[in-house]
Amino acid sequence: MVRVRGDSMQGYADDGTLVICYRDGLPERGKVAAVWLAGDGVVIKRYLGVENGLLLLGNNNGAYRAAFEGSEGSTVVGVAIGRFLRG
Repeated sequence: MVRVRGDSMQGYADDGTLVICYRDGLPERGKVAAVWLAGDGVVIKRYLGVENGLLLLGNNNGAYRAAFEGSEGSTVVGVAIGRFLRG
């Protein structure tokens, strides 16, 4: 499980939401995943594929870049299969 901090995935998981992840396999393109990002730890992002050997990830909140490349060494650590919403 990963606890969401911040609002980049607003609409899927708000601040404080617990996301349940399955640790085997890669997500399908467009699905939500737990990703290890160097410097940030484990974050919840939309998996958009691999480009130039780097993960291509997405945010839900329009206040952030829609898509970005994960830093070198970033890796998918789980595929989101459910969530406990706050409130």
